[in-house]
Amino acid sequence: WIDWTIVIVPTIIIAGLAVVMQSYVRSVADFMAGSRVAGRYLITNAGAEMGLTVVGAVAVYELVQQAGFTLSWWGKLSIPVGLIMTLWGFVAYRYRETRVMTLAQFFEIRYSKSFRVFAGLIGFLSGVINYGIFPALASRFFIYCCGFPVEVIIGSIHIPTMAIIMALYLTATMTMTLTGGHLTIMVTDCVGSLITVVFYTVIIIVLLNMFSWSQIETAMSGAPAGQSMLNPFDTGAAKDFNIWYVLIGLLGSVYGRMTWQGGHAFNNCAKSPHEAKMAGILGCWRGAGQGLMGTLIAICAFTYLHHPDFAAGAAKVRELLQAVPDDTIRTQVTTAVTLSQMLPTGVLGMVVATFLL
Repeated sequence: WIDWTIVIVPTIIIAGLAVVMQSYVRSVADFMAGSRVAGRYLITNAGAEMGLTVVGAVAVYELVQQAGFTLSWWGKLSIPVGLIMTLWGFVAYRYRETRVMTLAQFFEIRYSKSFRVFAGLIGFLSGVINYGIFPALASRFFIYCCGFPVEVIIGSIHIPTMAIIMALYLTATMTMTLTGGHLTIMVTDCVGSLITVVFYTVIIIVLLNMFSWSQIETAMSGAPAGQSMLNPFDTGAAKDFNIWYVLIGLLGSVYGRMTWQGGHAFNNCAKSPHEAKMAGILGCWRGAGQGLMGTLIAICAFTYLHHPDFAAGAAKVRELLQAVPDDTIRTQVTTAVTLSQMLPTGVLGMVVATFLL
């Protein structure tokens, strides 16, 4: 009941705030761009919460399970690149000068209405594919982390639990978005971020007390030569997550600057280009705690599975994973199952609440 209280109470707060915020939406600018009145701190917190996704977390967990610390070390190259683009105002200042409220509107002004329609179709089709994959991955995370059954049986009807969870949270997010627009999303994300940053702190402190550095080092030092999980200069034999993976990501971050449809409203909501720039700078610091929590969870989960001090718990995790028939799904939910067995009461609720928010 402690875990479920931690999950339910913040959810009720956010839902109530979403209802209240609907009364402040009075114009297209309110709905599409948050009235262009947001300050740096609001954007920093709301943007960080919007950027935290279950799918992204699952990807980080899988990455750390295979590459350990090494990719995180090379990934630090993104910090100066991101700061340079932010301080320079790269794209942000010129984009704001157009006064557009959506990326689609910019396409029509910059190119033509036909191109706007074409780009819209591409965005729509890719969104349909996206929503056939991402919500399924997120639902599986909640199922295996919370210990839900794979299906619900009502009489002679077998309903996949994944479908029920997808229907519930997609309905909730669609309702919030369509009734309150970006003004509601921005404020609820900011409040959610203030709640989850407290959770981050507690989760990090608990994990650092549960696992010693010597245990982590022992668990991660067994990788073969050329695939080290600790030494970034001993990864020549790594096939998937290597330096090329990082460089491709850096190139994409520059070439695709501010083109992500999911965050387009955050590109327009600041009350001035300077506030948008300052939000980007603060976001680098705000994201550090968020990144630490994700990396630490993945590393501690790996240690829990591979260090002899946790052999009994690891055996239970492997037993539960054996019930997952598909190899790909088993890889995706390994960390979720590990968290369900590894984390103490209360902390597990904080992890679930963080991703639900």
